[in-house]
Amino acid sequence: MLPSSLLITRRRRDKIRPVYAKLNKENLGIARLLIQTYRDYVGKTKGELNGAANGLEDMGYDYRYVRGLSTLLDRRCQLEPKSIMNPIKARRQIFKMSHKEGFPTTLEARRAVLNQVAKKLEITLEELEESLYGDLEDELLLKDFDPVDPKALVKQ
Repeated sequence: MLPSSLLITRRRRDKIRPVYAKLNKENLGIARLLIQTYRDYVGKTKGELNGAANGLEDMGYDYRYVRGLSTLLDRRCQLEPKSIMNPIKARRQIFKMSHKEGFPTTLEARRAVLNQVAKKLEITLEELEESLYGDLEDELLLKDFDPVDPKALVKQ
């Protein structure tokens, strides 16, 4: 089932009926292209994948159709955080340190707080920064994708 914002319907008198995607060459081509995009982006972030999928909309394809197919393909993805540690714990430690040291108002002060927290947690500064937002949807890694036949995808 798709979200209502992506459904295409026709209204005739007092009845509303869904408009189903046709199994034509163009629709199958878009589906094939999207499936290949998902395959290519295994190991990359969900944000990067969404950017590539949205690129099809910029090519003139109907955004509801592309996003509908993407929604169906998202259900076939396994996503996981790429962070070394729990992002909530990392943010909590940073807020605690900021409370003690004062809110950082400059880039240098921010870096100093992050360095202190990284040392306390025994991780590198880069690992800490990567962990800060690792639980956001766009930062999740596409770990695995179970491809589907383009014809089956369009029928869904």
